[in-house]
Amino acid sequence: MKSLLVKLGVILVSVIFMFPIIFISDVAKAECAWILWMHITEMSFSIDKSTGLVSESEPPKTTYDRWFIQKATPKYEQCLEMQRKTFEERKKAFSSEMNYEIPFDVISHDFRDPKTGKKIGTRIEELKCLPDTIDPRK
Repeated sequence: MKSLLVKLGVILVSVIFMFPIIFISDVAKAECAWILWMHITEMSFSIDKSTGLVSESEPPKTTYDRWFIQKATPKYEQCLEMQRKTFEERKKAFSSEMNYEIPFDVISHDFRDPKTGKKIGTRIEELKCLPDTIDPRK
């Protein structure tokens, strides 16, 4: 009987301490703003001089890597809508050689040598909705 009372006491204390934490996190979630971020990464490829093709023995080099704030919204759903709209705008801005991923978050396209038409680099644009408490640059 004493063991049962101890277990019930532990459960009651756990519930009492967890309720405010759960309640506070829900309130914080409802009150935070949502930021639409764009992460741009550009990579260049080494060209094998003997073949003139992209070298498979050397990894691509990151030449550009930055995060940019696109827009802030009060609700997550609004941020997702802005993400979709931005994705559609960016998709139209690039050529037909572009690759993209649903659900509206990654666009990539290749850079080509104007003389040979061979791939020499890639640009990747990633869209993310994050709470205003998170800064992906850190």
